[in-house]
Amino acid sequence: MAYTFSYPDFTYNLATTITVDISNTFIPTRPSPIYFTITPTLPNNLSINNSTGSIQGTPDFLSISPLITYTVDASFNSTHIQTTLQISVNFIPGFSYPFTPYLLEKGINKSIIPVYFIGNLIGISYSLITLPLLSDISLNLNTTNGVISGAPNIISPSTIYTIRANNGGVIYDTSLFIGVETLPTIAYPSSPYILNQGKLITIAPFPAYYGADISYNIDGCALPSGLALNTQTGEISGIPLLPTTFREYTITVTNAIGGASTQIIINVIKEILAPRVFGENFDVMISSPEYAMRRKAEILQYKQNSSGLSEKTKYSLMVQGKGPYAKRAWGNQGDRGTNPNISGLPQEGNTIICNSSPVMCNPTSSSDVPGPITTLCYDPSVPLVGYVQPNRTKVNIGFRWPQRGWSIGDMGFPVGKRGNDQ
Repeated sequence: MAYTFSYPDFTYNLATTITVDISNTFIPTRPSPIYFTITPTLPNNLSINNSTGSIQGTPDFLSISPLITYTVDASFNSTHIQTTLQISVNFIPGFSYPFTPYLLEKGINKSIIPVYFIGNLIGISYSLITLPLLSDISLNLNTTNGVISGAPNIISPSTIYTIRANNGGVIYDTSLFIGVETLPTIAYPSSPYILNQGKLITIAPFPAYYGADISYNIDGCALPSGLALNTQTGEISGIPLLPTTFREYTITVTNAIGGASTQIIINVIKEILAPRVFGENFDVMISSPEYAMRRKAEILQYKQNSSGLSEKTKYSLMVQGKGPYAKRAWGNQGDRGTNPNISGLPQEGNTIICNSSPVMCNPTSSSDVPGPITTLCYDPSVPLVGYVQPNRTKVNIGFRWPQRGWSIGDMGFPVGKRGNDQ
């Protein structure tokens, strides 16, 4: 009767610290008694069971050896039969990408370097064993050290990739997440925005794709009352409730990569209700609100004292601290202390309002001067247009404009609702 025996596989790549038990198969049934031997000598901590032919043990680092062909001899009575197999021993090539998930910036070169449990020796090879391919986003895998590098060229959601290390047949797999984003940009179609009080408004930035985790916020001044910023879209919307001066607002957009900012200017005015008027020294009718406001500013600038002011206007100016009854700003410095001259600056509590400038902006709702009722801004550095300044009279508190009633046609404006009492 002819006997044969073999082991399940021909090649065995054994890993250190892993216990093995490789049994053989006899055809027909294993004879008895039988004695097994193996040549050459097995690696350290491995041995053959002389009765069963099983190769057993737990290799250690002293067991590490290249792939060697071994001959196993089975003898019983006067019969000898043999078979061969190959055995190698290597350490497990454990490694990881410790900072996963990785979020890369589009177009920026990046290297993702693994950490090795023992070390990266010559002969260990690395490969990607899952889809999609790293090359789909212009990244490369170094097959000798596992480093992933490149400048990704497309935006990609966080995706899992599995990398395998092969150390002479002893394998180890690890996974990482890689996503690709781009730095956000932000821009609004135009600025400044002049909004009408009480009118619904929507201001949206130019659309762009920045990934899932994106957020908008406003720095510095809060938006005018009634307006709100959508932190997911950057849209400013609402119904402005109160007139404001021209103010600059900084809008910032951020994602996981970084952020960007832009500035917009918003002014809230009352709806233009005034009829068109003729301007002095102008051959055309002034219908632009900007011209109407400018003419109104010029007249109000030289009507600051009590000349021709109505009782309502006087009380209004007193309450606001304006006109001839305005509180005077002052400052001093001496040996005992310093008092800065800040009383004339716009403040909220002890904080000076941001974006303050020499430009003076005040509501004109208490004035009898014809024209739209809205916030009025006056820049002292800009010369007046089409206005002849009357002679002033020096008095004990400074200079006073001539006290006289205004009549129809003065500076191109009709009389107010109280006749000559302007």
